Amino acid sequence: MRKFISENLGAISILLTLVLIFYSSVFLHPGYILTPAPDMVGHGALKDIFLKTVLNEHAFPLWNRYEFSGNPFLANPFSGVFYIPYLIYFIIQSDTVYGYIFAFNTLLIGIFSYFFARQIMKGKVGPTISAICFMFSGTVIPRIYEGHVAHTNVLAWVCCAFLLVELFIKKQKPIYG
Repeated sequence: MRKFISENLGAISILLTLVLIFYSSVFLHPGYILTPAPDMVGHGALKDIFLKTVLNEHAFPLWNRYEFSGNPFLANPFSGVFYIPYLIYFIIQSDTVYGYIFAFNTLLIGIFSYFFARQIMKGKVGPTISAICFMFSGTVIPRIYEGHVAHTNVLAWVCCAFLLVELFIKKQKPIYG
C-alpha cells in the first residue's frame, strides 16, 4: 500500500492542485455560485430544499407535488437522493454547494482517468497528462458551466467503471467485476 501511495502521490497532488486552482473562487469566496446558469441552480436549490423538508419530517420523498403538477422524486435519477457526496447539501446552503460538488467530481474524473490510463499505458507522465486533458476537456467543463451536476456525476463514475473493467480483464478477479 505504501508503494502504491508513493508511486502515485505526485500525480494525484498535481491533479488536486489544478482542481484547487481552477475552483479557487469557490474555495476562497464562500457563497460564490460557480455556474452562470441561474435556472439550473434555482431548480436544483428548490429540489434540495424539498428534500431537506421531507427528510426533516422523517419521510421519504417519493413524490414531488411542487414540480410539473407532481412527478416521481425518489425514482428520478437526477434527484441524487442516494448519492453520498450530496450529504454536503445538509451542511451548506443549497445554491452555493454546487461549486464544491463540481470540484469533487472534477477531482474524481482526474483520479479515475489517471488510474485507468496507468492500466493501459506505461509510465506516469502520459497518464497524468491524459487525466489533466480529460478533467478540463470539452466534455467536462461545458457541463459545469451549464450547471449539469448529474452529468458530471456520471462522468466521474464512468471513468471508475472503465478502470474496473480494465482491471477485471487483466486480473480476472470477480472483485473488479
